[in-house]
This record gives sequence, C-alpha cells and structure tokens, in this order.
Amino acid sequence: MLGVYVNKYDKDGNIIGEDFISFNDGRKTRKQNLATAEKYFFGNDVTHKQRQAMILRILNDRLLDELKTAESLGLIERVKEGDNHENSIPFYRYRNRGLNQGKISQIENELLSRYPNADDINKQRLKSLALCIYLNDICVKAIMSG
Repeated sequence: MLGVYVNKYDKDGNIIGEDFISFNDGRKTRKQNLATAEKYFFGNDVTHKQRQAMILRILNDRLLDELKTAESLGLIERVKEGDNHENSIPFYRYRNRGLNQGKISQIENELLSRYPNADDINKQRLKSLALCIYLNDICVKAIMSG
C-alpha cells in the first residue's frame, strides 16, 4: 500500500474534499515515510472501521484503474445495457476479449451455481461480475506483492 486517502475538513467539521497521503514520498526519508504511515494508518487515533474504509477505497480505485486499462488494451469490452428512457439507469457489463477465459469460467460457474434460477440478463451480469472478480484478484495480488 503506497498511501491512503484522507478527508479534508472545514473549520465547522464538514468534509470539503480529500487528499492522498503517500507513504512512499521520494522527498522524504524512509523514517519520515514510516512516521507518515504510522500517523495516518497505524496510529491509535485511526479506528478499525476507518482502516477498513481506507483499504476498500484503495481496492476500489485499483479495480477501476484495472478495468480502464484492460478496456484500453482491448482485453475486455464494456457493453451498455438498458434503454434510453428518461427513468432508466444504464448498466454496463464487461465481455472478455483477451484475458484468461479458463479462470473466468471457473468463477462464472461458481456464481451461476449459486443463482440457478437467474434469467438471461442476470446470467450476463453474473458473467460480467466473474470478469470483475478475476481482475480484482489480480489487483489484490499486485498490491500484496508490492
């Protein structure tokens, strides 16, 4: 983990934005970077729930970056579902074009076995979810390996 996002507050305690606090700032010494990590992540003032939220935010951002990269490389295709009626909410799903289909199929089969009565639209969404789970697994492994 290279850093965390922290909220910025105004004088009344309202959230007005956020900053990314780096634990790997090249302008600081290792000791200073460790002190920053201690203050913003490992410190006694940081609750377990706050740590979880920080980690979830990083994982979510990394997955979104991974989806964008895979799409730009042509490895996946984003498909828009739904119509253009005023009250409809567009839903995007992903179709594999160049990733490890064997691994993705294993995840798909597990998901489909949990929802045997899914209609065709939900089956397509479960297949899209399987692709996202596969990419998320890659992201987590990359984060863990440094």
